[in-house]
Amino acid sequence: MALLAANLSPSWLIGPTPPADLSLDTTSNTAWTNPLHDTRGSGGVPCLGLWLRCSLLGSGRLHCGVYATTAPHLHPALVSALVGLILATVVSTVTCVAAAFTACIRSIKGWSCFSLISILQVLAGVASIAGTAAFPLSWDSPRVQNMCGDDASFYHPAACVVGWATYAALCGGFLLLVCSCLAFRAAAATKSLPVIDQLHKGHNFVLLI
Repeated sequence: MALLAANLSPSWLIGPTPPADLSLDTTSNTAWTNPLHDTRGSGGVPCLGLWLRCSLLGSGRLHCGVYATTAPHLHPALVSALVGLILATVVSTVTCVAAAFTACIRSIKGWSCFSLISILQVLAGVASIAGTAAFPLSWDSPRVQNMCGDDASFYHPAACVVGWATYAALCGGFLLLVCSCLAFRAAAATKSLPVIDQLHKGHNFVLLI
């Protein structure tokens, strides 16, 4: 859920709050608008995500939508982060679904289901952490510098601050690594003699403490 929320949030990098009397330039590449995603209101701050962004219009309204940029023009580090987070989200979702079937299917072609789940969770965790680490490498792009200042660069957000979505993605990656350790421990437990003995007796669920 943390990875999914991070993917769908623009709050990866939070921009500074502009003065109340500041008239914003709506022609910059961070102020692209789409009426389908227009959110009316005031008091918000601009922010950037992996593929979403929110910008303040000249009227003071906060507008959120997708980047008005084609994929080839996105910063390579941003594309890497997006691919890593999407891969981690998809793989972690697959492991959640697979975990529901471990009560009925214990092995696939000689491989323990828990071992396979553990391997997939390691892959998802590494992809999530790598994607999160790649995101700050895109902070030297014109889009980020327009919002945070000209001195924004790698791992230096200048006037901006790191948003909650970045921390959520990072925590999600580490939690996946923790879950992979638990899945590996479960795989080892299913091969223990007490469990094998109970399975031979026809028991499907065996709890070891």
